[in-house]
Amino acid sequence: MALKITKSLVDDIDESPATGTVTFALNGVNYSIDLNEVHQAELEAAFQPYIAHATRVSGRRAVKKSSESSSKTAEIREWAASEGLKIADRGRIPAEIIQAYEKAHS
Repeated sequence: MALKITKSLVDDIDESPATGTVTFALNGVNYSIDLNEVHQAELEAAFQPYIAHATRVSGRRAVKKSSESSSKTAEIREWAASEGLKIADRGRIPAEIIQAYEKAHS
């Protein structure tokens, strides 16, 4: 049996093909949303009056990963390798692999 995993970027609003990921922060919380060109323009237009009067500041320091999340990551990598899925030893684990792991362990 062959397993083919494909990755496509989908607009989080209407599930159309997305053209990019937009990140923003509000009240100390960082957000990320995948949008097509139209929705990205709408979001930027909505923020523009506030951005025009705002002061740009740097972000917060990253929080150190807990050992629990590190062990979970190692567990997912080990499972993916045992299933014959291609996965790097380091870096972000693709969402498809995390979803497959969670489905297999639920």
